[in-house]
Amino acid sequence: MKFAKSRFFPAIVCFCLTLLFCGLIAPVWGKTPPHLVAKSPSSLGEAIAAMEEDWTREYEQYFSREFLDEPMPVAEMSRAIAKLSQASGQRIAVIWIKTKADRLQLALLTPDAQPIKRTTTGVSEQQLQQTLQSLHNNLVAVTRRHRTTYLEEAQQLYQWIIAPLEATLQLQQIDTLIFCAGPGFRLLPYGVLHDGEQFLVEHYNLATIPAFNLTSLQYNPLENAQVLAMGASEFSDLEPLPGVSAEVQTIVPNLWQGESFLNEAFTLEQLQQQRQQYPFEIIHLATHAVFNAGTPDQSYIQLSDRKLRLNEVDQLDLNQPPVELLVLSACETAIGSQQAELGFAGLALQAGVKSAIASLWRVSDVGSLALMSEFYQNLRNTSTKAAALREAQLAMIRGDIHVEGDTLY
Repeated sequence: MKFAKSRFFPAIVCFCLTLLFCGLIAPVWGKTPPHLVAKSPSSLGEAIAAMEEDWTREYEQYFSREFLDEPMPVAEMSRAIAKLSQASGQRIAVIWIKTKADRLQLALLTPDAQPIKRTTTGVSEQQLQQTLQSLHNNLVAVTRRHRTTYLEEAQQLYQWIIAPLEATLQLQQIDTLIFCAGPGFRLLPYGVLHDGEQFLVEHYNLATIPAFNLTSLQYNPLENAQVLAMGASEFSDLEPLPGVSAEVQTIVPNLWQGESFLNEAFTLEQLQQQRQQYPFEIIHLATHAVFNAGTPDQSYIQLSDRKLRLNEVDQLDLNQPPVELLVLSACETAIGSQQAELGFAGLALQAGVKSAIASLWRVSDVGSLALMSEFYQNLRNTSTKAAALREAQLAMIRGDIHVEGDTLY
């Protein structure tokens, strides 16, 4: 792929998005590489139910609370996805990913077929984790030194995760992938997976969910939404974020209607008060957000007056009424920690919001401004948040927007 000169490579942000679709007819198996073992769909419902149960329990144990009264049967998942398919006008597939000691298990649910299962053998759990860690390290290096050392891992992961399902996805004209993954894969920036010619985000809208059973199923367009944008640029014990003021003021009022508060005005009391006065559908927080190993109280969102611990986020009552989108634009996450994974991937779940967009690692202020500006511009003209984010990422991949030093072009 040809990159624009001195171009800033976009940090692929990880997000949980409420887009769910289903399959209704017989499975299409396509051509299966010899190292892949096709499984009968007769037991797939039980396999999906088991993954959903395991992952729901993990989130409940991590956050020390119950999220689910009764799990959803796979047949009901299909009906829920069908309804959302019609509402959003997209062709969506849900992919479950689970690792075993010597294999990778994939389950796929599409709008026009019964669920199918693929098992990639000959891949150890240790090999998978090493590849994921190496990809993350190289992606962080890319944002600093404009190198492409991440491509080897990005292409290998594509072969393990996407290639086994590629024939079915193409045959059914899927345009949106929702990943529901177990330990190790919850922090994977799926958009960077590479088929040797293009990134995955160049083919699909992308989203992740903690579990299907834990995901809101209601589709609501956002063209008339109000944004509460808040941020801080100076901190007593953290690095400054000098671009926050420009980011917040670009979003509100330049790109979107709403209210904005900066620095000393970015307090817990102000956030709670603003939500009580008006039910903002989008909340954008431009500040440090850190997801650490350990219990939820070790992770936090930095306000101007205090650290809002992850175990306190539910006290904001962002589900009364539910916030459609929570955006955190300056996150840092402890890659390799299952607790940090659960905290990051479960952010929307714990906060009680319908979806969240957050960065996996710190990028430059001007890079964040570029990506967020494009995202909010696209959000008015696309049917979903996933499509809006994809268009922003594509603009950076094409070189329509790039960064040299601290300057945005």
